[in-house]
Amino acid sequence: MENVNETHKPTYFDEEVNPLDGLVYHVYNHKYFEHDRPKKNWGHLLDLYSSQCKPEVYQYISDKDKERF
Repeated sequence: MENVNETHKPTYFDEEVNPLDGLVYHVYNHKYFEHDRPKKNWGHLLDLYSSQCKPEVYQYISDKDKERF
């Protein structure tokens, strides 16, 4: 992601600033156990192991691993 200037956005955590120390923390957002897991709803997640990856990402995958895609 760094090579293609993308930033990671956690699916099940939100970034919040603690007003006491000014640091950013990842806080659970109640989307996994309460929504996705009971419904087995994974369709909105990025599939890291298929052709759903952006084409520019493939230049960073080894030739051996490209055989899986």
